[in-house]
Amino acid sequence: MTTRFVSFLPQFLPEVFEVMSSLEAQDASDGHMSHHLSILKILFACLYIDPNTTLKFIYEVSFTGSFFSLWHSHSDSFQSVYGCKVQILASLAILCHADLSLVPADALGGIADILVSNLEVLPHAIKARQEILSSDRELKSLQKDVGNGSDDEDDEYSGAYLEDEYEVDDAELEALKQTPLDSMNVFEVFANKFTTLQQSDVARHTAVFGSLDSNQQEAVTRIVKISQHSMAGR
Repeated sequence: MTTRFVSFLPQFLPEVFEVMSSLEAQDASDGHMSHHLSILKILFACLYIDPNTTLKFIYEVSFTGSFFSLWHSHSDSFQSVYGCKVQILASLAILCHADLSLVPADALGGIADILVSNLEVLPHAIKARQEILSSDRELKSLQKDVGNGSDDEDDEYSGAYLEDEYEVDDAELEALKQTPLDSMNVFEVFANKFTTLQQSDVARHTAVFGSLDSNQQEAVTRIVKISQHSMAGR
């Protein structure tokens, strides 16, 4: 677990929440939901850094119930590579490291569901990102070819057509963002934490993963097996 930013959280969290509350009071942007979704993403990262400090903070500001409800309802709003990875890491931080007395008992099953769901969605997010990057390289190559043409009028028309044809939407821009999590193999992180907890604390492992259905259990077994095989082959 990263410790680089732990000391900043006690000051950072209140400032972030104050900004969100201020925006809601002003009814800024496009309404309250956008503010809540923005703070969700920040809280995911904070949970990964220090789950106990983050959980204590959201309890102190009476946001615990709303946080877990929003996360469960809007997890699929964060389906980029970063969105999946940060949710996986936040879920693991809670399930494997947090003081469970800080987590509502009825939220544990939902967190485990979110974890497995994002583990299954992540490969598709990675593939989508690779396809966007491939299209971006293709566009740059075509633009270069157009720029080397001799007819300025044709070049202008072709360039405008290419820009329209390959216009990038917000979801694609989100998918292309580079983050510190890009190099992290969260499948291996999950496999290590899952098996370590299984071996070292059976009671906790049962409490946090015992609600998974048979399909989810099969997915977890498959991910752990593939990750362990990959690590063993190095």
